[in-house]
Amino acid sequence: MRRRSSFFQEIRLIHLAFFLSSISIPSFGQESQRIAFENVRVFDQCTLSLSSPQHVLIEGNRILQVSKDRTSEMKNAPIQIAGKGKTLIPGLIDVHVHLVFGSLSMVEMMSPGLNQEIILDKSGKGA
Repeated sequence: MRRRSSFFQEIRLIHLAFFLSSISIPSFGQESQRIAFENVRVFDQCTLSLSSPQHVLIEGNRILQVSKDRTSEMKNAPIQIAGKGKTLIPGLIDVHVHLVFGSLSMVEMMSPGLNQEIILDKSGKGA
């Protein structure tokens, strides 16, 4: 029985490690960098169509330029992403979230004693 419990604890730790590695931590107080996407097809949600290959310059959460030719600002952007003809969908956001983890501190989530009862009890009471 102990062996099975250890197996499930390892699985929980693997899931926790994956979860922690997949979250993004906002960088407060830092300037937003410019990102240039090269050779992407932009999805237009109004016409439900894809553009011909374009170059797109983004800063923070704003699209600054969309052009068939790379501009000097695009060439000088610190982050360059080769789109290889793939689709860029402006405004698409990640809405996948596990709300129960919002009520747990990082220390609680990393605790070896973390179990389903603790998670449900803590999430039911709020933070």
